[in-house]
Amino acid sequence: MASIEVSTTSLASTATTMGTEGKKAPRKNKLVIEADSKIKRELNRKDLKYSHRPSVVVVIIKWFSTVLLFLLLLAFVNFSKVGSISLSHIMSRGVFETGTAQQRAQGILVLLQIATIVPHVFSFLRGILTGALRKDIPWPSRRSLIGGVVLSVVESVGTTLFVFCVPGLTGPGTTVLLMSGVFVLPVLYNALHSWMADRGRTAKFFFTVALAFELAGLGLAGYTFANHNKIPDQDVGTVEDSTRFGVMVTAVLCLSVAWIPAIQRRLLNTGSDADVTSEQTLDDSDAFAREIMGEQTFVKSLASSRETTGHSEPSSSGYQSISNPAQKPTRKLAPSTWKLTIVMSAVKAVCIFGFSILFYAWMLPNASADDWVKGWGQMSQLTKTDWVMFVGNIGGTFFGYFTAYIACTTRMQRFGFSVPLTLFSTPLSYVTFYAMCARGDLGEANCTMYGDAFSVSALVLLVVAQTLSNGYLLFRSQFLAMLKEDQLFWTPMYTSGLLEQWLILSKKTEYHDEQHEDPVLKASRTKVIICTTMYREADYEMRQLLQSINGIHRAQTDGVRKFESHIFFDGAVKDVNPTDFVLQLISLAEEELGVTATFCTRTRTPYGLSVSWNLNTPHTNSNMVFKIHLKDNIKVRSARNMVFKIHLKDNIKVKNKKRWSQVMYMSYVLDFILKQEKCSEEECFILTTDADVRFNVNSVEALLDLMTRDPSVGAVCARTHPLGSGPLVWYQVFEYAIGHWFQKAAEHVIGSVLCSPGCFSVYRCSAIRDILPEYATNVEHAFDFLTKDMGEDRWFCTLMVQSGWRIEYCAAAENSTHCPEDFDEFFKQRRRWVASTLANLMLLVKEWSTISRLNPRVSAVFLLYQAVLLFATLIGPSSIILVVTGGLTYAWHINPTTTVILQLIVTVLYAVICLTTSSKTQLNTAKLLTFLYAIIMAAVMVGTAVQVAKDISKASDAALIHESFPISTTTLYLAIMVGIFLLTGMMHPSEFYCLLHGFWFFLCIPAGYLILMIYSICNITDQSWGTREVKEHSVRVAHRNWQDRLTAMFKEVFFCCFTRRETRSIESQTEAGVRKPMSRSGSVSESSETNTDAKTVRTFNTSEDGNSIRGLPRIHEEYDEVEDARVSFSDTEEDDDDDKINNEEGVKVEEWLTSDFDAYESVVQKFKDNGFENTIFISKMTDKELKDMGIKSSGQKRYLMEKIKKLPDYDIVADVPKNVKSWLKKIGLEMYTTNFKQEHINSSKDMEILKSFSRKDIQTELKINKIGHIKRLMQAIAKLRNPTSGERKILEVRQRLKKSLLHKMREHQPEEEEFWQTLQNLCLLPQSTAYGLEEDLKRDLGELRNKWIVILAVFNTLWMVLIYTLADQGKLLSVASSNPVGLVVLVVFSFVLFVQFIAMIIHRITTATHFLARAPYRFGAKYRTAWALNDCDMPEETEARRARAEAIRMAEDRIIDGRSTRVAKPEEKQPLLRQSEDSISNA
Repeated sequence: MASIEVSTTSLASTATTMGTEGKKAPRKNKLVIEADSKIKRELNRKDLKYSHRPSVVVVIIKWFSTVLLFLLLLAFVNFSKVGSISLSHIMSRGVFETGTAQQRAQGILVLLQIATIVPHVFSFLRGILTGALRKDIPWPSRRSLIGGVVLSVVESVGTTLFVFCVPGLTGPGTTVLLMSGVFVLPVLYNALHSWMADRGRTAKFFFTVALAFELAGLGLAGYTFANHNKIPDQDVGTVEDSTRFGVMVTAVLCLSVAWIPAIQRRLLNTGSDADVTSEQTLDDSDAFAREIMGEQTFVKSLASSRETTGHSEPSSSGYQSISNPAQKPTRKLAPSTWKLTIVMSAVKAVCIFGFSILFYAWMLPNASADDWVKGWGQMSQLTKTDWVMFVGNIGGTFFGYFTAYIACTTRMQRFGFSVPLTLFSTPLSYVTFYAMCARGDLGEANCTMYGDAFSVSALVLLVVAQTLSNGYLLFRSQFLAMLKEDQLFWTPMYTSGLLEQWLILSKKTEYHDEQHEDPVLKASRTKVIICTTMYREADYEMRQLLQSINGIHRAQTDGVRKFESHIFFDGAVKDVNPTDFVLQLISLAEEELGVTATFCTRTRTPYGLSVSWNLNTPHTNSNMVFKIHLKDNIKVRSARNMVFKIHLKDNIKVKNKKRWSQVMYMSYVLDFILKQEKCSEEECFILTTDADVRFNVNSVEALLDLMTRDPSVGAVCARTHPLGSGPLVWYQVFEYAIGHWFQKAAEHVIGSVLCSPGCFSVYRCSAIRDILPEYATNVEHAFDFLTKDMGEDRWFCTLMVQSGWRIEYCAAAENSTHCPEDFDEFFKQRRRWVASTLANLMLLVKEWSTISRLNPRVSAVFLLYQAVLLFATLIGPSSIILVVTGGLTYAWHINPTTTVILQLIVTVLYAVICLTTSSKTQLNTAKLLTFLYAIIMAAVMVGTAVQVAKDISKASDAALIHESFPISTTTLYLAIMVGIFLLTGMMHPSEFYCLLHGFWFFLCIPAGYLILMIYSICNITDQSWGTREVKEHSVRVAHRNWQDRLTAMFKEVFFCCFTRRETRSIESQTEAGVRKPMSRSGSVSESSETNTDAKTVRTFNTSEDGNSIRGLPRIHEEYDEVEDARVSFSDTEEDDDDDKINNEEGVKVEEWLTSDFDAYESVVQKFKDNGFENTIFISKMTDKELKDMGIKSSGQKRYLMEKIKKLPDYDIVADVPKNVKSWLKKIGLEMYTTNFKQEHINSSKDMEILKSFSRKDIQTELKINKIGHIKRLMQAIAKLRNPTSGERKILEVRQRLKKSLLHKMREHQPEEEEFWQTLQNLCLLPQSTAYGLEEDLKRDLGELRNKWIVILAVFNTLWMVLIYTLADQGKLLSVASSNPVGLVVLVVFSFVLFVQFIAMIIHRITTATHFLARAPYRFGAKYRTAWALNDCDMPEETEARRARAEAIRMAEDRIIDGRSTRVAKPEEKQPLLRQSEDSISNA
């Protein structure tokens, strides 16, 4: 027997000393203050627990649910069986009598017919609704249709005989035994197949013994049936014994044949046609897998695996994801199960209707076909017992089927499905009939047959046979969680009377389902690439991302899953000089991931720079090795380490912004990584995250749970929780909650989620391939800008839905992300969101014909819902005005007309302000209006509460619904709304606290739906991102106290009284926006930028949005400057010049400018005269400074600005120098040392006075007049301070990073170099502003804004006039109590809320199902998922299965490669990747 051993080989650690030269040896004893505090130790210890285990309560809930399902299924199945047999038995006895008994029998005939046909009618209707209109579900083949019809007829014969005839030919107990006889042919097939297919010793033994027991039990049951007439008082009429026996045998054989799983499988064409030739060489691991699985099963599984993985050699045509979208793998059609269900259900319903009348008249004496017609008139003769049995059969059959489905889909089928059906159902039915016989309920005078030795022996034998055969298969087949009906059952329908047997034989098992693949095998082929976009996140945001990545890495204890992590950093590098944000990230990676900057792989790439590591295994200073013992040989595999790579984008070389970073990593995964790894796109996923997100292993597994169950799902998103503090965050907590509770749940249930945010979602690679060519197109129209660049995630999902993919929402997966805490940043963020949401909703409605054709799952109901939602969004401003008007009527008794007019004036004025003033003025006005409206809403809240109290106490004149119900319509409506939210909160117990923040949300409703809407529509011309941007205001101004601000305001108003105004210092410009992102932690942010430079960068970035014509991909090659820039990226001759420029001392302006430059000498002299004689001064120069310097030519300025943008930042590190001489030398101003000494500024103590120097002081006292020198000095003065801990870490990382070897990708990784250059030339090259569509885009955006304003104004005006006129003049809405206006508006919105509420309930049931499926049965065990990072966490994992998975995987690798080799490890595919310091030092 094979076994697996996991051994850890400890690596000897070698201490290395990091730091600058001359550093003292480390002290042996550390001080207390150098150690971690208890709080930090506890937090770190908690973080090590990467995967939390379920609590005791979860396990108890799992067991309680299992027992509940066990009891419910047992009860429902027996209700169905007892009801059917009892009615048939009573009907058969009534036929022999006359009078009331005969009339009762005729009525029971109709009841039995209805009860037998209803399940098939219901299945037919479900098939019509589910599959008839689905274009992606093909109709069955002709062979399948013929086979389905034949089997339906055969099954109808057997069912009709069992329901209408057999109970009348024998006793109820014997009928129960004969029902178990339908397993005879399925058991015979299992036994034969186990020997023919060599399914293993256990299966052969079980099935052979089961066959013997089944035959013996069926023989005894037949003996009991044949001798039933010989029992006194058990006369069944005048039917001949041969006829009786023939009816019994026919009924058993018909159902036994129709329900053989192999026949049902062939009917659905589920068999795999793949095969593997016997000539292929298999070694010890293949033999081991064959021994475990059996010969034929192994070959089929291996062939299926090879077909599923889609292994093939990389195409020689290059990279096709974007350039040639036509070449893509075809998606498989959905199985034809539901359409076959339509046909079979219809045939069964018709056949049972006809056969029931025919067999009734033929088999039972004194019966005729006319009895069916008479039976409809004899319903009054039916007793209460008859109706109870009828309802019990109908309800038991219906609820029994769906209870069985719940037990299977929640992976509780062992104890909630197989055990009750195989072990307890038949004995319970037998005992039930014995009890009924003893009470005389069925008219049986003699109950001795229930205790007869033959009957009891038959019962025992049949139950044992059923357990050894079907019970064994069901117990071993624990399928994935959350599977659908057509994935669990051969045909998703059910039958009456024999529900127990139908459920057991129609349930798919691993033994019979050749398409079933072991979850462990499937998961072992899965590859997940974590892709993150990053820009200017704070250190605490980066830290939680790295902690989450580390949690994924630590969870890979067995090294089977393939994970990589890639961070694409926007604006991160200039040539090879990383920004402080990048260094901050690397310093945090050293702390959280255990890597070292010195031992990274630093590579120059076409897009900038890459820094990568191969993370160590989770075990400290150890490598894990897996040993698979295969008889006399031992196969050894090393643990799979995780690749962690940071891609640093140079905005000069590639386009900036998030969408282009997404295009980069999507194409990188599809066109490079997957081809290198030879992975199937269907089994590879991209886990997208934002740079400030926090998630855990369980959430990743929950997302992949849903992805693995349905191949038509293209993406799955999670529940996002906002992080932060303050009232604005509290508002967003409630907003996020109701957005997920209602909106996302409704989209999930009705059709498809329309936005799977990139902050934390999983995308299927094959789905990405379908839409990446369109997603990588440039912005050419104004509407494109709103969809593509303002809301890239939503547009990406819109394209996915248009392409036929479904997007789901998984509430079991959670993540947290930081949300805006500043009012301005919040409004700017929502400005993008509102515009992109409206644009995508319009696009969805506009392209509905295309979507409905390509995506059958998106129905007309979903379109109607989205149209109503779009309409509700457009009329939001006027609705808020009406609601506030109605509320003020309650609170302050203000005339509604006056209130409406005042609000309209305010609204129009604010719109004018948004169209004519600066962004700062607009936001300040929005703050004021938000505050005023919050006061009004507080009054509305109080007034409404008072009105409700008056309604309840009958102290008001409000119109009541009815005199007997003394509550007004308004009060009732508000109560319903509150009840909905409370019930929703209770259905989300862990998030119930979110309702507490509803108070802030209520106060800010006008701000969110009126003010924000106006601000967003009026500012769709704003192309800025809005968040994480360099702010243009002065730091000194921003941080001045109120006295200083009041003084400055006074000086500006009475300017004539002051002859001297302070000159804004360059220092304030330098620090503007630099320290803001890091204010919480004290870490530095990106390198200092001047105020004007920030504007330049934004202008340049705007021109890089991709506003070029896709149809002219080579337009840039006609312009020398862009072509020169592109060539320089790959030209080795430029490297030496780059090294000179990147030197901290810079280069002289004479060397920087080429001698062939027009007016070279005069320009160089101008640079020198103004203090820009070196690149350290030239860096960050602005267009205005060039103009002030005397360079008037537009061509010269444009050329110089392009060269300046490529210069490093030459940042000045925050520090307190020892003396002024060393400080001036460090900043390149050593020529002014004498000037400082003359002012007695020598030591660091003397330099304190510099902090108060203004620009004029520098000129007058230090005699420094050159602009460049003044600017550099002011920047240096701003950095005269003690560095923060974060800045010290960044400085240390910078030094360590410089020690790492800089590789050239074209030398070490030419294939990847070729890929990046191809992608760069296709869509990533920054476009020139002069030749782009910038001006046209601005003009088109202005026109689009005007159009949207008109539409919004017309919609809201008409809506407000309509509602207000009806309420005030027509009095048509008087039912709305004293507040008709507000109530009507709320009723309109309540329709959407009601739909969302119903969908939320359905989604919560689905989430509860997912929760139960993942919950374990053992205390302390982990969640059980369909996809897990470790095999031991997979469903019912065993040592044999793990060994089989490993052996099969190794065999696949050899067969695919055509030789006995293993798959290369990541570091072999990417030889530059290196491990951490310990691994390198030990090597």
